[in-house]
Amino acid sequence: METDLGPLFELASRFATSFTPEREAFTRSLRAILADEDAWLSVGDRHGELLGYCLGFNHVTFFANGRVSWVEEVMVGDPWRRSERKEYTRPYER
Repeated sequence: METDLGPLFELASRFATSFTPEREAFTRSLRAILADEDAWLSVGDRHGELLGYCLGFNHVTFFANGRVSWVEEVMVGDPWRRSERKEYTRPYER
């Protein structure tokens, strides 16, 4: 986990428009996400380089009469956007 922390924080920080990302809060959130059975985090990497990530959640709703899954964040690093390479994705290791 620690090896992906810096690059993952850097990618996640690009979403910030209304918030100022803080590394300590990010680290706490990442640990909570990894411990949450209803959270899903997948990263793309190539030879140890983080290319992007996808974060989703599975939760109960009223409108669907049960569980639904929701993709909350998808971020791909600039050099890898619009790439057709698919062999670099893997589930994030808990």
